[in-house]
Amino acid sequence: MNTVLWIAQLCLAGIFLYAGVKNLLAFQKQNLRPAAGPSFQCIGISTPAACAIGFAEILGAIGLLVPLGSQEPYLVAQLSAGALALLMLAACAYHARRKEETAPIVALFFLAIFVIVGRMN
Repeated sequence: MNTVLWIAQLCLAGIFLYAGVKNLLAFQKQNLRPAAGPSFQCIGISTPAACAIGFAEILGAIGLLVPLGSQEPYLVAQLSAGALALLMLAACAYHARRKEETAPIVALFFLAIFVIVGRMN
């Protein structure tokens, strides 16, 4: 079971690391473009908010991979997975209001819940 949980953690970390870096780099590129170009404001998220989301995704990915703590070695992984699950709930609500596809977000939410429950022993 430990191997399955590590695979789940690696998958979650890889996905969120990619998404976080993509969010941060997309807004850096957007800031370099002229003002007449397309803006990320059309999606309803400000640049600082999207960068904060990207930063939170990167921190969550790192927390899933680094087993810290002397008493509870997987406490950081559980907390990171919980924070990412909450982030996925907010993302699901946001995309559902925009009538966009939410199935991948729900799958990531349940994968994070799987990691939390699996690491409770």
